[in-house]
Parts: sequence; C-alpha cells; structure tokens
Amino acid sequence: MDSQTWHDYCVSVPPPPPAALTAKQWHALSDDDYVMQLEKLEQWLGSLYMQTPELTAITDSMTRTVRANLYSPPGAKNIVALTGRNLAGKSTLAKRWARTLYREVTKDSRLDDRGRPVYCPREGWEADLCPVVFVDMDGGARIAVLDGLLLDFFGLPGGGPVRTLFPSALQAIQRHKVKVLIIDDAHFIKTAYKDARDVLDHIKKINTEIGELGATLVLVGADLAEHDVARDPQIAGRMRFRSFPEYECESSSDQQAWQRILHNLEGRLLPYLPAGKPGMLSMNLAGELWCRTQGYLGDLKDLVCQATVLATQDQDHRISRKHLDAAELSLRAELEEMENTPSGRRRRVKI
Repeated sequence: MDSQTWHDYCVSVPPPPPAALTAKQWHALSDDDYVMQLEKLEQWLGSLYMQTPELTAITDSMTRTVRANLYSPPGAKNIVALTGRNLAGKSTLAKRWARTLYREVTKDSRLDDRGRPVYCPREGWEADLCPVVFVDMDGGARIAVLDGLLLDFFGLPGGGPVRTLFPSALQAIQRHKVKVLIIDDAHFIKTAYKDARDVLDHIKKINTEIGELGATLVLVGADLAEHDVARDPQIAGRMRFRSFPEYECESSSDQQAWQRILHNLEGRLLPYLPAGKPGMLSMNLAGELWCRTQGYLGDLKDLVCQATVLATQDQDHRISRKHLDAAELSLRAELEEMENTPSGRRRRVKI
C-alpha cells in the first residue's frame, strides 16, 4: 500500500443506508427497481462493521498510548502490539482505528489539487502530510524488506546499499510528519536466520528514531506474544499488548457476550427485514450462528449479510436457519465446523 491508496481509504465514504421498505413495498417494485434496491442493500451490508465494547476498549487504549507518546520526552516510546488469532479481525480493527486518527489530524489541513493534505515546511515549499503510515509486512521479511516497504509507501526508491535505506525512510517519516507507524502482519518479521539479532535491533532502532519525532510504532500480527520480537528484553519492556477478544460459548457469561453482539447486529438489520422480530438472531439463532462461525466476527458478518440478502430474495424478509444453511463461509469456518461434526450434520449449540 502506498500513501495515495492509504489516503483514498481514509477519506472514503461508506455507502448510505438503503430505504427501509415494507414487504408490500418490496413486492410492488418493478424488476429494475428491485434489482437497484437489492444492490443498494448489498452495498450497505458490505460496509457493515461490528465495533463491540471489547474492541472499543482496545482502540481507546491504543489512542491513549499514542497520545502519551506524543507528549513524552524524545526517545524510545512504548510500542503498541495488537495480537490475536489468525483471521480474527486484527487488521480490520487496526485500519479503522488508524483511519480515524488520520481524519482527526488532517481535518483542518490545506488540500492540494489532488485532494491530499499538505503543509509548508518553509516558505516556498510544500510537503504531503501523512500522520499515519500503514504498511503490510511481506513473508519472511528482514531489514532491507522492512525499510523498503517504508520507502515504497512514500513513493521513494528502495534500491542501493542496505545501510542507506533506513536513513532515507526516516527522513521521509520526518518530512511527512508521521506520528503513527503501523506494521501489519508483524509476525512475518523473520528472526530464524543468523541475522536475527540484527533484525530485532533494527526494530528497536526504528522505535527509538521515530520516538525522537514523537511517533508511535504499532505492531499488528498473529500470536505476537510467542514471537521472538516479544522475547527481546528491551522490546518487551516497551510493548503494550492488546489482545483481540475470542468469543466463545462455553460459559453463561460467554453466551451473554455473544448474544449482546447479535442483539446489536440485528438492531441494525431489522429495518431491512420487515418480517423480522427482536430476538431473531440473539435468541432464535444464537447457537447456530456461533457453530457456523466459531465466534469469528468477520465470518459472522459474512454469514448474516448473506442471509439477509437470501431472506429478501425469497420474500421471507426474516432470517431463519434455512438462510444460514444456504450461505457460504470461509474455508476456515467450514473446515472447523466439519471437524467438530464427524456425523456430517450441522453442529448445534443451545444458547
């Protein structure tokens, strides 16, 4: 991802909610109007995001760390580490949080002809303002790869001796007033080779150098607590871990937390399911929804959004088990459900 792509994401506007029609109004639509209305519904469903209380607590904590770093003396800062299971939703959470920060910092900035925020470092000069940088780590990344990603973000050449890459990247970070540097898929940072110590030392160097500028390093990745980056005493001493929640259904408190998520979700969907009633998801289908998704929020969103469209197309206008059964989920979700149901029948959990 480069700075233009990241800017475009940060300022993008989600599709507006479609009109909430009654079942009679749906039935009265012409074929063309029906297709148009269904497309608007699908577009809106695709933009849905579930910000649970647990996720709000995480992002609030991350923001507090960024602000504390901004006002603390120059030098190595506390590192935010967002970790959790693979595919749990860490990257999505980090991007939405980062987008909020980007908008907040640039909301009053002057824009250039491209619509990008800019500032004048000195008279007669203009520079892009990039307060938040988001880069995706490549597999098996080492020092040169990491520095190259930073240079690529700013559209700068990443060739030449390795020793020159980070100074160039640091100059860009300073020039564009970066205050948050987010490295996604940080578990790809490679420490299995003989230069493992150099890689870890480079992470510390990045944190120290951007800390001199008041910026915060954010690492996002799977199982970071088990990664070598968290075993280095100096890095671990700076890390502030935030664990993406796991939604289980083993205890009554787990089930209540899951039902609260479903209750909030169905509250957003019911205006577009005219035959639906409160409790449609949170009471009637809570167990089925957990079994199909194993508590993964991304799979839950996909499942419920598909079911909403299916319930509209067959004119039931409410979600039932047949709509859930007809929806397709990620291979991860389908395989895990199959492993838990050796009989071949869909697993049921009573909630």
